[in-house]
Amino acid sequence: MKNNNEHIISLLADILSDKSHRYQKVTNFVTTVMQCDKAENGKYQYSDSINDLAYDLDFYDPNPEMQKKYGFYGDKRLEILLTNAIKELKQA
Repeated sequence: MKNNNEHIISLLADILSDKSHRYQKVTNFVTTVMQCDKAENGKYQYSDSINDLAYDLDFYDPNPEMQKKYGFYGDKRLEILLTNAIKELKQA
């Protein structure tokens, strides 16, 4: 699990640092986690916290109009979610 956590931390850190491609990287992360929801043996490939994070990230949109119209959140909340997730994964 440690290597998987390190990989996830790297992906999340990349989302934090690359603001110009942030939306696409969030979308890619969410899609990857959701598509790999279960392994062949029926166990989840990712921890509950990663699955929950992917669900939460699905409500991110950098466009203020989308935030207002659909209740999505922007960069400030995204950065808090990602920072907290990285801290949690480092402690696991």
